[in-house]
Amino acid sequence: MHKHFTWAALVAVILLVSACGGGGSATTAPTPPAPETTAAPTDVPAPATPELSESVTSKNGVTVSYPSGWPAPIADVGVFLFNSTNAQTGAFSLFRMGDGQLAFQINAQANASNRTPEDLFKFSFEGLATSLGMTLPAPERLKVDDVDALKATTTGDAMGIYYALLPTGDEMYPFATFVAFANPNELEANIPLFEAMLATVKVDTP
Repeated sequence: MHKHFTWAALVAVILLVSACGGGGSATTAPTPPAPETTAAPTDVPAPATPELSESVTSKNGVTVSYPSGWPAPIADVGVFLFNSTNAQTGAFSLFRMGDGQLAFQINAQANASNRTPEDLFKFSFEGLATSLGMTLPAPERLKVDDVDALKATTTGDAMGIYYALLPTGDEMYPFATFVAFANPNELEANIPLFEAMLATVKVDTP
C-alpha cells in the first residue's frame, strides 16, 4: 500500500510541474511577432529646370531668356514675363500667386548717385516689399558666371518674391533689377529656374 501511494504521489508531482511549465521540458513560449520595419525615406528630386529656349529684348535694351510655351512678354520698358495668363492676373491685379504661377519683372537700373550695391538694392526693392506688407531682408552675395550679384527672398501669405541686383557693365545702366513672384510654398523650389534666367539677363542701351 505504501508503494502504491508513493508512485501515485510522484506521478501527480510530475504532472503538476509539467502543467506549470517547470523543469527542462517546459513548453516553449510563443515567438513574438517581428517589429515592423519602415522603409528609409528617399529624397525627392528637385524639378528639372526647363530649357531657356526663348529670348526677348525690350525697347530699352533689356534681354532675358525664358522657357518656351509661355505667353508673349510685355517688353516696352524692361521685360514683364508670365508662365500663364493667370500668373499675370495674380501678380499685378490680385497680388496673389496660385499653384504653379510665376511672374517676372526685369529692368535696367541707373546709379547716378553712386550708391553702393547694397544701398542700390534697398533703393530698388524696399518700396515693393513695403507695399506688399513684407520686410526686405539684407541681401546675400550671389555669383552669376564671374559677376558678383546680390539676392534676397521674402514670403507673405499669398506671394513669395525673389529679388536680385545684377551688374551689367553698361555705362548708362550699370545694374539690372530682377524680381520673380511665385506661390510662397513654391518659391524655394523655383530658385534654380530664377537664377538660370538671371544668368541670361543683359542690358545694352540703345
